[in-house]
Amino acid sequence: MGKLLRVSDRHQITIPPSVLRDAGLTEGSYVAIEARGGKIILEPRDLSGKEFSAEDWDKMDGLVAKQVRGKKYSEYPDPRRAKEHLK
Repeated sequence: MGKLLRVSDRHQITIPPSVLRDAGLTEGSYVAIEARGGKIILEPRDLSGKEFSAEDWDKMDGLVAKQVRGKKYSEYPDPRRAKEHLK
């Protein structure tokens, strides 16, 4: 059995440093998240900047802000498809 965490009133949890370390995650790491079979799955992702330029990141930030305001979100299976959406 893993660690027992409480979901806050803002829908947040704090992942213990030991769990992050065991998963190979450090500050600034990215993870993909999904619900599957009644479980929440977090998978580390390498976004080392190879796929996106600084301009791409600025465009993506704008797109995300627009989607948050409209409460309508896009999901991408990989960075290449996300970059295609920016065009």
